[in-house]
Amino acid sequence: MRKEFVEIISDATNAAIMRHPNRKFPGLLMQGDALDSVVRRLETAFDNVANNRTDEGLQTLNQLLTQFRDLRQHYKMTLLAHDMPLPFSDAP
Repeated sequence: MRKEFVEIISDATNAAIMRHPNRKFPGLLMQGDALDSVVRRLETAFDNVANNRTDEGLQTLNQLLTQFRDLRQHYKMTLLAHDMPLPFSDAP
């Protein structure tokens, strides 16, 4: 393990945005418990779809998609508020 200086651009709960040294673009920090929750929800959605419970699977996937769209929007708005370029195209 080592200690490094990171730029904290947003310290929003469960949506911290920071830039690691030597990286051009910031990243979004996901806590371990949040990562575990996402993986478990994806596993549940997969199991539901695999067992022909597509309504339940699609509902879980839709909730996850909404969560990640919200995170992406927070990321975009934070970078734009700090006059930083996005690391992806904002075009549809």
